[in-house]
Formats: sequence, C-alpha cells, structure tokens
Amino acid sequence: MKFFKLTFISFILSIVLYCSYGLKSNALEKIERNEDDNKLIRLKRKPSKSYDLSSSEEEKPSTRERLKKQLEKLKRKLKKRREKAKKKIRNLKKKIKNKLRKKNKKTTPTSTSTTTTTTTPTTTTTTTTTTTSTTTTTTTTTTTTITTTTTETTTTKKSNYYINLNKVT
Repeated sequence: MKFFKLTFISFILSIVLYCSYGLKSNALEKIERNEDDNKLIRLKRKPSKSYDLSSSEEEKPSTRERLKKQLEKLKRKLKKRREKAKKKIRNLKKKIKNKLRKKNKKTTPTSTSTTTTTTTPTTTTTTTTTTTSTTTTTTTTTTTTITTTTTETTTTKKSNYYINLNKVT
C-alpha cells in the first residue's frame, strides 16, 4: 500500500515538473514567421525592461518626477479636506446665528419697535427705544397690588448680525 502511494505521488510530481519545464521553455522562445522563406523561426524572447540595462534613462520616469506627482496628489487631497472643514465651520456658524435669532425673538419685549410715553395716575411711565443700548422701565401702581418690572436690553453688533443680551430684574 505504501509503495502504491509513493509511486502515485512520484508520478504526479513528474507530470507537474514536465509541464512546468515545458511552459518555461515555451515562454522564453517566440515563434515568428520569416517573410522571405515563409518558414517558422524560433527566437529567444528579449528580457523585460526592468532587467534591460541598455534602455535609456529618458524612458523611465525619474524618482524626482514621481515624487513631484505624489506631492501634487497629496496637496490636492489636503485642499479638499480644508474645503470640507471650512464648509462645516460655515454651516455651524449659520446654525448658531439662527438659534440666536430664534432665542432673541422669544425673549425680546413686544413693545421694542415703538416709542411711547404715557402719564396717568395709574401708570407712571413707559419708555422704549431701539438703539445700541435700550432701557425699558415700567412701573404700574394699582389700589390692591404694586408691581415694579425693570427690563434692560443691550444690543451689540458682531460681524453682520445682532446679538441681544436680555436681563430681567
């Protein structure tokens, strides 16, 4: 049984070696037709350019040019990343600006757009102005309850939009 296994394995190995040798020899030779005789001629193949020392330096790209191309490629990638980062920053700024506007709309007093002064026995004064610094003072006196409310609104300009800082005391 062992003898049969060894002969079978050696037979398979001999077939593999024979085929590989045949493929190698055919790979090194090239068959061409001679135009004069119209006969087949076997020629040895030329070695590849990587082993050919006679090829000129101009055909191969120099290391410097290759490195320059790599540098340009890296610069383009970096530029794209910067543009993406700038775009994200712009979007975040817009979101912050919109949230500030929404917050200011909710917290601003309703009478900021008009200026009125009224003096009566029940209401002392109501003054509202729209400028860079706004002070709103309202004092209301009733026979049963006395309520005093002071609202200070400060508006400062930053870049192209306004930020309102509201304090209720």
